[in-house]
Amino acid sequence: QSVRKLDNNTVEFRLTQPDASFLWHLATHYASVMSAEYATQLAKQDRQELLDRQPVGTGPFLLSENRAGQYIRLQR
Repeated sequence: QSVRKLDNNTVEFRLTQPDASFLWHLATHYASVMSAEYATQLAKQDRQELLDRQPVGTGPFLLSENRAGQYIRLQR
């Protein structure tokens, strides 16, 4: 239904109906919150696949290591 910026660290999503998968979608690069500048840069370069290897997130953890098919290591 709508998305609204409440402050520099908070976004409010209002859905038209309950959606159990909504948070899961936000955790993927298909619907995650990222800077418009970064998204525009990737689109101009036609490099959207970089989100798989160079993820951008909004939470308290940073990706410190990624062993494809084995594990990922995060740091706070």
